[in-house]
Amino acid sequence: MRYLLTLLILIGVNGLYAQKQDANLMAGHNALSKGEYTEAIEAFSNVLKYDKDNKEALIHRSKAYYSLKDYEKTIADCDAILNIDPELESVYDLSAMHNMALAYNSLKKYEMALLYLDELKQLQPDYLPSYESAGYSHLGLNQLDLALQDFKAMVRLDSTLEKGYYGMGKVYYLKAEYSKAIEAYNKAIQINPDYAMAYQNRGSAKRELGDMEGCCVDWNKSYMLGLVQMGAYLEEFCR
Repeated sequence: MRYLLTLLILIGVNGLYAQKQDANLMAGHNALSKGEYTEAIEAFSNVLKYDKDNKEALIHRSKAYYSLKDYEKTIADCDAILNIDPELESVYDLSAMHNMALAYNSLKKYEMALLYLDELKQLQPDYLPSYESAGYSHLGLNQLDLALQDFKAMVRLDSTLEKGYYGMGKVYYLKAEYSKAIEAYNKAIQINPDYAMAYQNRGSAKRELGDMEGCCVDWNKSYMLGLVQMGAYLEEFCR
C-alpha cells in the first residue's frame, strides 16, 4: 500500500513537471512569434533549468538570441545542441548547424560559417538556406565565383525563389557584369514585385550602364516600397 501511494505521488509530481515544461515551451514559442525576444529567452531558459539538454528550447532560444544580435550566445546554444549527441543528425542538429553559420556570418567569420555550411550541404543537399548562407559567406571572402555557384544551386533546386536570383545579381554586379546583374534582378522582381532591395540594386546596375532614367525609376520604386534611405540618392541624382 505504501509503495502504491509513493508511486502515485511520483506520477503526480512528474505530471506537474511535464505540464510546467510544456507551458514554458508554449510561452517561449508565443513570445518568439510576437518578436518578444527577451521574454522568449526567459521562457526557454526556464525549460533548460530542469532539462539542460532540451534541444527544442535550445534551438529556439538561439533564434531569439540571434534576433537580438547576441551572436556569441547563439553560437553557444547551437554548440550545446551539437554536443548532446555528436553522432545524431536530427532536425534540431541540422538547424543548429545553420543557425551557427548565420551567427558566424554576422560576426564576419566567414571561414567558420563555411565549415558548418559545407557539412550541412553534404548532409542535406536540398536544403536551400545553406546555399544562400554559403553564397554570402563567399561574398564576404570576395570569392565571387564560389558565391555564384551557390546562388545558381538555389535556382536549380527551386526556380521560384527570388533570393537565388537576387544573390546572382549581387555577384554579377560585383563582377562588373551589369547586364547580367539586371537580368538576374529582373527575374527576382518577376517572382516578387515588391522586392525593394532588388529594385535598388537593379537601379544601381542601370546607373553603371548610363541609364539614369531607368536607375531613378527603380530607386524611386525601392523608396516607395520602404527603403527610405534611398531618398537621399533620389534627391542627389534624380532631381
